[in-house]
Amino acid sequence: KFCHASGVNCRWDDDDDELIIWIPFDLLKEFTELVGPTYLSDGGIEVRLQQDCVVFELNDICEYFGINIEKIHKK
Repeated sequence: KFCHASGVNCRWDDDDDELIIWIPFDLLKEFTELVGPTYLSDGGIEVRLQQDCVVFELNDICEYFGINIEKIHKK
């Protein structure tokens, strides 16, 4: 719901079969609150820092929370 409501950019990386998301800095706090401290306490999420956002893959997060990843973005 977060991805659709906030209009963040997502796309599939076909080489690695990963769903990649770009989260602008102004939405980062909202996203981390949704993910919660339990998930983040196990080492956090590896991200690529860009000028106006962070970029990372969603596969592990979706698996952890039992979310069908193709409901976020179809392949």
